[in-house]
Amino acid sequence: MINRILIIDDDPFIVKTLISILNSIKKNDPQDKTNTYQYSIEVATNGMQGIQAVKQSVTSYQPFSLAYIDLLMPEMSGSETIKHIWQIDPLIKIVVITADSKIPTTTILDLVNREDIFYLRKPFAADEIIQYARALCKQWRLEKELINHKNNLQEMVDHQTQELQKLYNYVKEMDEDKERFINYLSHEFNTPLNFMTGMDFLNQTRLSLLENQMLSCAIEGRNQLVKLVQAFVSYYTFQKNVLDKGLTQMDMQLKPILLNIIQETKEKYQNCQLSIKTCDDFDSIGIHADPYYFEMFTRIIIENAFYFSQPEGIMNLSIDHDASGLCWQINNLGQGIDTQYLDKIFIPFMIPSHLRNKHGFGLNLPKARLIAQQHGWKLWAESKGLDSGASFIILMPKIQVSLED
Repeated sequence: MINRILIIDDDPFIVKTLISILNSIKKNDPQDKTNTYQYSIEVATNGMQGIQAVKQSVTSYQPFSLAYIDLLMPEMSGSETIKHIWQIDPLIKIVVITADSKIPTTTILDLVNREDIFYLRKPFAADEIIQYARALCKQWRLEKELINHKNNLQEMVDHQTQELQKLYNYVKEMDEDKERFINYLSHEFNTPLNFMTGMDFLNQTRLSLLENQMLSCAIEGRNQLVKLVQAFVSYYTFQKNVLDKGLTQMDMQLKPILLNIIQETKEKYQNCQLSIKTCDDFDSIGIHADPYYFEMFTRIIIENAFYFSQPEGIMNLSIDHDASGLCWQINNLGQGIDTQYLDKIFIPFMIPSHLRNKHGFGLNLPKARLIAQQHGWKLWAESKGLDSGASFIILMPKIQVSLED
């Protein structure tokens, strides 16, 4: 890259001297393979010519790196020239040349209203000219590269932002379409299903055995369709509420909530026993969560373990913690999980009917996963296959709570 240098001075001798010094730099640097110290020099004999040269350099995308400007010139002073030049090109480096040895540095700074100004007093040494040329051109290049990098980065950010906005709008539109479809599906299903309720009022005593069997199958199918529609609408309503309305989190003591849900579940599934192993300071362990969704999450995990346990089976619930957070794990020796579905049990409508609760549609664990994701918890299942039991592990942050509360 060739550095462009502008000399603005009305003294032909000073101009000739500066050109000679700058042209000597390349000759004295034979190892410079990258043209780091190669200069293209342009001369203006007054301020107006210098301003026009800077304008032309900017419009032609070939800006000057550095300008040597005499402070005292006819028609327009060096300080006024500098002010105009910096309005056109704020990045150009400027060295003021003055014959006044008594003028203070602060006066020069005040004249141009910027502190990044450099100056030389006449008579100057060749080494001073060379040092300024090397250092300031290098600084100009680095600043230019930094600005280009920032601009490129900003362009990338803007592009990514636009793409993300497009994706967001697309997802939002799909979500709205899904909601409309769900409402439409619910209405279209419920209308014929309501007509089918007339089957409940048929006088079965007047029907043959085969007709009664067919009617029973029709009623069972209708009831299953009603449950499916209700479950479908319920799940996506739940999903929308969690994602759109968010969580209302607060600090809670873990023990009373967990034990209360366990007790209620034991009363519902009396055929199983649950062994609980907790850490010594279980009473003081708390969590920061949405109370409503935490209770829903916990009930889903506990009831799932009870439901899929063997009759008279024993389950184990362990709760412990370390510096990384709280870990609780519930194991049962029941049905187990087909290994090909281990990653799918938390996805809605992915589990075949023979592997899920016969009274439901396999939507509770997807609900638990969504609650966990929104809280930043980790939830996963482990199983060696069917008839080998299963384990559910939950990792979540913990807090200490005051027992006085």
